[in-house]
Amino acid sequence: MIIIKAAFWFFLITIVYTFIVYPIVLLLASFIFRKSRQKSPFYPTVTLVISAYNEELHIRDKLKNTLDLKYPKEKLEIIVASDGSNDHTDDIVRDFQTSGIKLLRIEGRVGKTEIQNRAVGMASGDILIFSDAESLYDKDSLLHITSNFSDQRVGAVAGKCVYVKMNSNDKMTLATQLYWKFETQLKMWESEIGTVTGASGLIYAIRKSLYLNLPPEIISDLVTPLLVLRSGNLVVYEPKAIAYEKTSGKFKKEMQMRSRVILRGMNGLKYVSDLLNPINHPWISFQLFSHKIVRWITPISLIGIIICSMFLIFTRPYTDLLLFSLAFIVICISFFKSKKTYIIDVLMSVFASACASAISIYRFFKGTKIVVWDTDREK
Repeated sequence: MIIIKAAFWFFLITIVYTFIVYPIVLLLASFIFRKSRQKSPFYPTVTLVISAYNEELHIRDKLKNTLDLKYPKEKLEIIVASDGSNDHTDDIVRDFQTSGIKLLRIEGRVGKTEIQNRAVGMASGDILIFSDAESLYDKDSLLHITSNFSDQRVGAVAGKCVYVKMNSNDKMTLATQLYWKFETQLKMWESEIGTVTGASGLIYAIRKSLYLNLPPEIISDLVTPLLVLRSGNLVVYEPKAIAYEKTSGKFKKEMQMRSRVILRGMNGLKYVSDLLNPINHPWISFQLFSHKIVRWITPISLIGIIICSMFLIFTRPYTDLLLFSLAFIVICISFFKSKKTYIIDVLMSVFASACASAISIYRFFKGTKIVVWDTDREK
């Protein structure tokens, strides 16, 4: 019973550490170790790389949005990297070639990371900005991103993602927004130290001189900022550089997306495992352990709490915690038949993340790697 109680408290502390202790430590560190940075209007040459695969429904709006962005036109290069699209994506892009937009057609499916590698090979800009075909930018986003590069210590900049409702039956938008609000706050505090440990593929930038080609199975929006940190440069977060994207709108699709991202993230950390060495990289290894690894094992902790509570069912407070855990699961399962409420959305966000993490852990230890996947857009 002593071992079971010890395991119970270990699992519980892991969860509390992830969602309460680490954010508090990060908040304090953002004040104690804050790095003052220069930030002023700066207009380097920029290459915006848009990754696309079968995006005929969205690529026209994306290109119109891109052409409307506020940035000196003579300093902005736009490349659409098409990963073997077999719909009308490429034809639509060709319609915009008179506006200066370039099409990089890659035969076959090689995956997002590889098409980015190849697009960088033909890019002329000093700053590379990566985007997806469905995300739309605020008009001033590029100006806000480049202003950070006026500080020569800054090697990469992560933008802000805002998820919007897809339709009136969308039950997952609020849950996704809550998840990203928590992530955004962590990035804000990390940015004060200059050590943001990941970006969103919708909007992030890097100096071309720091870009390194990655293997196709590696998730670039996580590993690229980490490689910048390893080089001794700062990675910061810019909340005014905003990309809007619609959520999938469905629990199953949202969980599949998160599971895919987490699995690629696990393989990505394996690729830069030297950064987990606390002797050589004390602060970065602490952030990766706290922000990534411990978060990913949350589902194991949740399951562990339930199992331990079952053995301790006649002992308080273990009985109360078991009932609470079971009630949480029942609420989540009944979500689909209930009216949408704020509290249920919060629970669903946690539940979706836990399920995605559990699936990803299983697939990671199976040795699964993801290079390409089909776009799953609402038609």
